[in-house]
Amino acid sequence: MRYPLAGLCFLMLPTWVNAASPDAAPDWVYTVRPGDTLIEIAQTYLNQPNNWRPLQRDNSIANPMAIPPGTQLRIPANLLKHSPSSAKLIALTGAVLFRQGAEGAWQAATVGQKLAVGDAVQTPPEGYAVLELANGSRINIQASALVVLDTLSLYAEGLMADTRLRLNTGRVEIVDNPQRQTNQHLRVITPTAQAVVRGTEFRVGVEGQTTREETLDGAIAFRAATKTVAVEQGFGSLSVNGQAPHPPVALLAAPDVSGLPKRVEQLPIRFPLPVMANAASMVGEVVAASQAEPVLLAKSSTSKTLNFADLPNGDYILRLSATDRLGLQGYTALHPFTVFARPFFPPVNQPQVDGVVRSPRPEFSWGQILDVTASHIQIATSADFKHPLFDAQIGANRWSPPADLPAGALFWRVASIDKIQGPWTPAIAFTYKPAPALVDITQAAMQITGDGLHYDLPKPEAGLHYLVSLSAVRSMDPLVMPAVESHSGKVVMSRFGVGDFYLSVRLVDDRDGTQGPAVVQKISVPITRPYLLP
Repeated sequence: MRYPLAGLCFLMLPTWVNAASPDAAPDWVYTVRPGDTLIEIAQTYLNQPNNWRPLQRDNSIANPMAIPPGTQLRIPANLLKHSPSSAKLIALTGAVLFRQGAEGAWQAATVGQKLAVGDAVQTPPEGYAVLELANGSRINIQASALVVLDTLSLYAEGLMADTRLRLNTGRVEIVDNPQRQTNQHLRVITPTAQAVVRGTEFRVGVEGQTTREETLDGAIAFRAATKTVAVEQGFGSLSVNGQAPHPPVALLAAPDVSGLPKRVEQLPIRFPLPVMANAASMVGEVVAASQAEPVLLAKSSTSKTLNFADLPNGDYILRLSATDRLGLQGYTALHPFTVFARPFFPPVNQPQVDGVVRSPRPEFSWGQILDVTASHIQIATSADFKHPLFDAQIGANRWSPPADLPAGALFWRVASIDKIQGPWTPAIAFTYKPAPALVDITQAAMQITGDGLHYDLPKPEAGLHYLVSLSAVRSMDPLVMPAVESHSGKVVMSRFGVGDFYLSVRLVDDRDGTQGPAVVQKISVPITRPYLLP
């Protein structure tokens, strides 16, 4: 929307000289209605009804008793009936403070609190406040800002408002006079500039001796060092050290947020930022999806991501904009997203990502999370878990499947359960590689001679070898002699005595030493002569 010159917003340095002082209240413009007389107008709106004669003179009224309808009378504010107005804090984030008057002590602000002339509002580094004026104008006070209410005045039975805010530091974003009422005047004063506002949406920021202005809707006349530039909708400018304003430059467009995640299941929140030409940084604000104010979190980033430490489960909107190399902030894109991160999923212990298990019923284990009452585990052959092989809820942080796993590539995940189930861990890929098989000793030949035992087994498959142990007891503990390994299948043991013994044979994986099940057979060693066992 464009505004005529009379409705422009003027941003000017205090040293600029005008016919009327920048600190003076503006004139009230009254449109004459049928039947109005100057005397009746004076009686209704002036603080001194007899002051109708100066109005007649200054407005060139020929007949004070017969004024043509539609005539616009300009009435100085100092002649009007005057009453104080107030502002109200309607939203807060963080430890926002307020002060009553210049000498008052800083106190904690509260939502719904009314502020009077001379009061001030201060936001902390991660704070935010929304100030609403009587006409519905909203002043969004961003982090680390200090705003003083210099003037809150109503004139002519409330038909004209004159408001002056002093922005000492920080940034404000203003939606002025949303109902487009007439005779509504708002001025924002910074250490080096002044903004006279009539129905527009814009930002003002103070950083040291630099004042920046960005026009989002309407138009602004930006004046400094006796030079004025027109800053129209979609443009911004700045004044440094009170010097003439920079020529207006186009504000950066709203960033493309289509690639940002719509669901967040792990904290901290990390948004990958889109690449934009001429962008020096990105500014992000998070608000609740159900309520546009206040800003819950705000961050800027010059890196490839925008990170927020924490948010409760819920629906939110990210307001993202880009800042150019002059520090001018562009238009804002809205990105709705959902946080579902609690109760937090636990850290996994075993099996780890890309791990290999050799047992058909291995133990799965994970860390404990405070206040979590149970865990939910799933195992599947695909990472989407559409058809889980196992699905169990247990009150512990370790579990083994009740049946054998299938050999090959598998996935598992676990979630915490409190009052609700939280998000799953990312799918954890692992492989079940069965341990070596049971040895078939029917194909083996054994011979016991005076020198010892000779055992001929089939040659093992590549990557496997035999482990042969001998003990005098069925439990195989202790051993009669150290176990013997064989990659060829031929086993020789020296003479070990006479009587009954137990021989254990198993296959072992060369790569990781995983042992297969043992085959144990009883052998008898004669006293007088060698004995051949089939």
